[in-house]
Amino acid sequence: MPSVKSVRVDLRRLLPAFTVVLCLASTASNGIAVPATALVIGHGHRYLELNANGAAVAWAEPLEQVMAPREASAGDIRYRGETLPLEKPEVVRARDRLELTYRWPAEPGLEVSIRHRTVQDLGAFLWIREVRVRTRQKLTADLTVSLPSWPEHLTSDAWLPLINGTGADLGTNTAAVFRFAGASPGNGPLLALPLVSIPLPGKSARRMIATDPYFSTRFQSGAVEWTYLAKAGLGEEPRNIVVATHPGSVDDSIGWFYRGVLPEIAPGPAWLHQIALVDFDYLSDHTPKTTRTALKYDVPLLERQ
Repeated sequence: MPSVKSVRVDLRRLLPAFTVVLCLASTASNGIAVPATALVIGHGHRYLELNANGAAVAWAEPLEQVMAPREASAGDIRYRGETLPLEKPEVVRARDRLELTYRWPAEPGLEVSIRHRTVQDLGAFLWIREVRVRTRQKLTADLTVSLPSWPEHLTSDAWLPLINGTGADLGTNTAAVFRFAGASPGNGPLLALPLVSIPLPGKSARRMIATDPYFSTRFQSGAVEWTYLAKAGLGEEPRNIVVATHPGSVDDSIGWFYRGVLPEIAPGPAWLHQIALVDFDYLSDHTPKTTRTALKYDVPLLERQ
């Protein structure tokens, strides 16, 4: 009978394409049962798991461990009076990322693709989603996208960078809004940056939830939403959603907003943070009358302070 030689394999030497396999092994070592077909991405003991529809159901890293119901929703599209759930996606694995594409027979030509990836950097763990909404037909009604921001709801102590240059807790508000292109599907305190920062209980760490600043976004409890107006049409620009768990304060959340959402913008010098715009006189006595008249109607009264 021919002899059989045992072969010892060092998994760390395998190609990066097997990141998902390594994540499954690490979750099992942590005592968390993960199905063999689970959609998992991550690095070592830091990982994100999605259910079959693409909703986050598990998040693990040194600062925080979160579990959500296996049947959690991956979000929906609201269009022409119908709610189209994001479910049964086509899944493509590519190295350390997952791309999920959703289509609806009732709306031929409408397609949503979400590319998920995770990044570990300087003690922080980031979940980055690149979202594209496409349609072969012209919009006949406003289209709203609603995606889960995090498996847990926003807490009243979530910090908001307000448009007036101050920071405040969410408090009794149910949502906060960043306004730019497009429209927000609801109201809330206006933000200077599209982010919220939530303290992690008992730790000197926070969770930042942010989007790119190129489109209006509403941050509500458990979801981020935005609306494409029918009259403007649907562009090809992707939306980016970033969740980052990091040590530090709200200042660090702002830093991670730039690193995670706008990495092409270099950090400014330290002295830049010492400059504050305290007040601005929109209607100076020396301002030409025509300018004063224009500002009177273009600048809302509540924002003239």
